Amino acid sequence: MGCGAGKKIIQETRSVQEKNKFQLKVITQDKSVIEFKHDTDYEELPLSTIMNFLLFNHIHAQTFNANFISKYNPQLKRFQYFIQRLVGIPMENEDNPYEGKQWVAYINDSCIEWDEICENELSVKATDNVKFCFELISNKFHP
Repeated sequence: MGCGAGKKIIQETRSVQEKNKFQLKVITQDKSVIEFKHDTDYEELPLSTIMNFLLFNHIHAQTFNANFISKYNPQLKRFQYFIQRLVGIPMENEDNPYEGKQWVAYINDSCIEWDEICENELSVKATDNVKFCFELISNKFHP
């Protein structure tokens, strides 16, 4: 009986140590860096799933303070997805997102919009460098 209990503790300890740690950085307007971490058994997850974990996590929710919206784009004939608010900072122009600063992701230093992340169900690995910056995005890539 004692051996079984000891074995269980070792297994539980081992599984905790094997968790993957996803890290996400938010760079605010004043260049402050706010870091969030999410531990999971998965090696790779959709970035939108990680964002939802942080949004609804009792530890991070108040600081993460995020909201997401979709806006119909008649030129594209589909909805586009945006981060309306992150760490309490709202996008500058909700009616015309490309006429103001908005939250943009950088995955391993490659810029990618939230819309593209959602449309492609983009996944990241725990080893990826993920950060969000508040910037003006050129409309030249968007009809």
